[in-house]
Amino acid sequence: MGDKYLTLSELTLEGQLLGFVGGEPGKYKYLQLAVPSGNVEIKLPKELRRSLSLSLVPGQQVRVCGHSKLDSRTSKIKIKAYGVTPINTCPKQDLPPQTKPKIMVCQKGGCLKRGGKGLLSELEKTLCDRG
Repeated sequence: MGDKYLTLSELTLEGQLLGFVGGEPGKYKYLQLAVPSGNVEIKLPKELRRSLSLSLVPGQQVRVCGHSKLDSRTSKIKIKAYGVTPINTCPKQDLPPQTKPKIMVCQKGGCLKRGGKGLLSELEKTLCDRG
């Protein structure tokens, strides 16, 4: 039996970002792109979802590189992106303030017995020494 999806080709689309859809804020699964032939919904890989939803704004011109696949049962074409880059934009000047990094050490009884408390004090001492 064959695969449900048949890979058609790699593609590059340029258009205006209409917005993000599907999923919860920060984890949107799709982006909507306005291209000359109409509006297209493009699936985003998990590793790009959060960063794109924070860095791109609706109305911005973007270039999307991806793969198109044909669903052999419904005859619909699906597009999945592997790269999205803004076109003709200036770098953002209003970057959010940097948050302090956190190092978390387990404080459960078993971890403490196996040296977790010593590890925590050594980490604190080393970090204080290095500022």
